[in-house]
Order: sequence, then structure tokens, then C-alpha cells
Amino acid sequence: MADYKRFVSYMYEYVNGVKKKNVGYARVEIRNGECRFTIHMQLEGLLEGIFPTYLIHRPDEEMDLIYLGDCSVKNQVMDSRLYAKESNIMDSGHNFSEIGGILLFLNSEVFYATQWDDKPVVLEEVLEALKPKDKFEEPEPIMPATKMPEADTDKEQSDAVTDENRPIYMLPGGWKMKESAQHAHPRTPVNPWRLVERYKELEAEKQKESDTVRKDIPDKTTEKEVISEKTTEIKSAAEDVSVAEEKLQKENPVVEKIFTNYPRIYPFEDNEVTRCVKIEPKDIGALPSDTWVLSNNSFLLHGFYCYHHLIFAEIIDRFGCRYILGVPGIYHNRERFMARMFGFECFKSIRKRELKQGDFGYWYMEIKVY
Repeated sequence: MADYKRFVSYMYEYVNGVKKKNVGYARVEIRNGECRFTIHMQLEGLLEGIFPTYLIHRPDEEMDLIYLGDCSVKNQVMDSRLYAKESNIMDSGHNFSEIGGILLFLNSEVFYATQWDDKPVVLEEVLEALKPKDKFEEPEPIMPATKMPEADTDKEQSDAVTDENRPIYMLPGGWKMKESAQHAHPRTPVNPWRLVERYKELEAEKQKESDTVRKDIPDKTTEKEVISEKTTEIKSAAEDVSVAEEKLQKENPVVEKIFTNYPRIYPFEDNEVTRCVKIEPKDIGALPSDTWVLSNNSFLLHGFYCYHHLIFAEIIDRFGCRYILGVPGIYHNRERFMARMFGFECFKSIRKRELKQGDFGYWYMEIKVY
């Protein structure tokens, strides 16, 4: 039993960064190179749900949070068990001896934590540690790059995406990617409501010109010809814009490659989503380089570990044809706060009805692919 270690640390509720009442305990057991964490808490008034759970690591004076897994609440009681290796916890490169506590995050006002390294848990440090990181350390060793054929022009070379600068998929605590100087040049999709406005403007111009024709040209036949000609021009202009937009979308190699190579799903009851595929965090490397930072987005990772998939979809609504990256989840105020905190402003339910608390669907953000 020499390799067996066990201790208990009490869990506390923190409200607006202030340590409040004791709500339970965390029991830590280490045996044969494996750590087992048993977390038990009484959480009065809390709805059923899941909590992203982190181990607290403090290199120097800064706080670092290592994602451990999810704990669930049922009937206002949390009783969960999570596991990790004693060495290289969750592939983070850190051993258990470097860990100083456990933290369960609810929102920016309330979280639950315990610490055994005698250092205070500070709200500002927690929120900073949860933010997506903009830059990533280059991994060692570097993955071998696939040799790309030489491009004929400088533009083709700048647009090329090689294995060397794609994100590298690792488990939580080890998301890294090579930095790239390339930048996508997003193009705003045509808003169909702008077409309607333009049509009304042209109609007004047509009416104005027809009034002028009526005054200057008494011949009714000539007046009808002028009006007919203007109407034809209006319809032709709208059709040209629509055709050009559709052609640009269908010829986009990034979009077509994703919809061709990944499994199709259609979880929605309405017809706003025209195409939808199931992807994983590692597949974000197929998107433009300015989206690769999402591989380290805590909310996205949390949703993926809960439901084991993300979606990339083409959606047509009042804003036009757009492309979205979706994270599965439940619509309620607590999750909405977290989603917005990490950039996922919108929610689309799988049901074709008025949105209700408790609906399953996808928190999503728009992705520029042009």
C-alpha cells in the first residue's frame, strides 16, 4: 500500500469572487499511477445540468486550468467520479504533485472550488484562465510537413495550407498549433433584404421616369414600352446578383471540400439549414486560418466532450446564405451566458417552434469562408 495516497478537501461556493459556505467535499485517491476524484456536493436550488470541471495548476503566480471532465447534478445533488493519470494529467505535461485544487465553473458570478496549495482562488484569475488563448506554443517535435507542389504565383503560395501550419489535435491541456501569418479575406454575403430595398428604389425611379414620360410623350404605346424595359432591367439585375452569389458559394473549394468529406447529418426540423455535416475540433484545420484559434475555445471543447460532435452548416435565412460552426447544448440562461462569453452568440433549436428553456440545439457563430 506504499503507493496509495488519499485525502479529502472541502468544496466551497464562491459568489462574485467571495468565498461563502461549504457545500461538500472532494476526495482524492492515488493508486498504481491513477488518480480518482470523487466530488460530492449539495447544491440547493440548482437545476439539473453538467459542470465543466478543472484541476488548478499555478505555474509561477498565474493560474492555469486543466480540463478534467464533467460532473453532473441531479435532484440538487452532485455525486461524480473522474479519473486521470498521476503523471502527465490529461496529456497536459504536469504531474499530480503540481496540482493545487479543483474548480467547477457555473458562471462569472458563481463557481465552486477547493484548494490544497494554500493559495486563494481569485475570480479575475479564474476568468482569465478560462479565456481562449490567441497564440499557441509550437509543439515539439514538429509533425512532418507534407510536401506541396510549387505554386506558379505568389498568391497561390500564400493561399496554400500545408500540414505544417494546420492545428494539431491533442487532448485537453495540450491544444497547440503552429502560428501562421496567413489571413483570410472574408466577404460579406449579400443580404436579400438589401435586394428588396434596391428593388423598391428602382421601382420608385421607374415610377418617376414613367411620370416624366407621361408628360413628355403622349403616345401610350411608347410609355408602356419604357415601363416594360425598366421592369426587365430590374428583374435582370436581381437575377444577376442571385446567380453570382450562388456561383461564388458553390465554387468555394473550402466549403465544397468540407461538405464532401464529412458525414452528413440533419438534426433540424425546419428548412433553414440546407447542408450540415458532423465534425470534430481537429477538423477546424480545414477552415480558414483565422478560425484555428477556436480549437482552444473552452466552450467548444466542453460541448464536444459532452456530445462528441460539432457541426458545420450552410444556413439560409433573412441575412442571406451563411456558414456556421455549431456546438451542441441546451438552451437556458446559464449556458447562454457561457456561450456568449466564448463567442457563440446565437442558438438554433432542433425543433420548429418558439424557442423554450430546456430545448436541445446548437450554439453557433458565423464563419467567413471567403
